[in-house]
Amino acid sequence: MFLFYGLASLALSVPVKITSVIDLLKFSPEIALAFMLLWIFRRFREKEFAEQIVTVVSGKVIWALRTRWWTRRRELSRVQGVSASAAWDGFGRVILKAGGREYAVFRWILSEEATQLARELQQAVKR
Repeated sequence: MFLFYGLASLALSVPVKITSVIDLLKFSPEIALAFMLLWIFRRFREKEFAEQIVTVVSGKVIWALRTRWWTRRRELSRVQGVSASAAWDGFGRVILKAGGREYAVFRWILSEEATQLARELQQAVKR
């Protein structure tokens, strides 16, 4: 209901001339709601329709998450560790540790596949 109210208020709002910061703050809930809905839409599209591509070239891991409208791409040069993580619902992901950060690749796959892919990725990175 809250989301419907927010969408309706965005669609029915009258264009207003913003002359100061206070006028902008009046519309901050609608702006925040619009960004939140865009983020939710993006995550849903990635979860349901994305194609994950991981390539290992001379020790560098290139990870891409491709949908119809956009592509997210990361290049990890110094991979320090590869591990598999399993959740309570039977799904898992592969976690790459590089440059002091953790990156989750191969998300939303079965936990058995995550362990197998983590082993294969670890071997490919060591070569």
